[in-house]
Amino acid sequence: MKSLQQNRFLGDDKLRTIVLAFVLLGLVVTIGEMGFVFIEGFTFIEAFFMTIITISTVGFKEVRPLSETGQIFTSFQLFLMNLTFALTA
Repeated sequence: MKSLQQNRFLGDDKLRTIVLAFVLLGLVVTIGEMGFVFIEGFTFIEAFFMTIITISTVGFKEVRPLSETGQIFTSFQLFLMNLTFALTA
C-alpha cells in the first residue's frame, strides 16, 4: 500500500514541477548570494538584497557600483533565473 502512495506522489507532474521550481530558486538565490559575497565583497544582507532585486528584475538600485566581473556575474544570474522559469513553466 505504501509503495502505491509513493508512486502516485512521484507520478504527479504538477507537484514535481513545483518542487523543482523551489529547488532551482533556492539554488539561484544561494549561488547569487555566494557570488556577490566573494566577487564584490558584499555582506550577506547586501548580497541577498542584490540577488532578490536581480532575479525579480526589479532592479531598484545596486548596493554599490559593480566591478566588471560583478556585472558579468549579474548577467549570468539573470540567465539562470530565466532558465529556471523556462524549465518550470
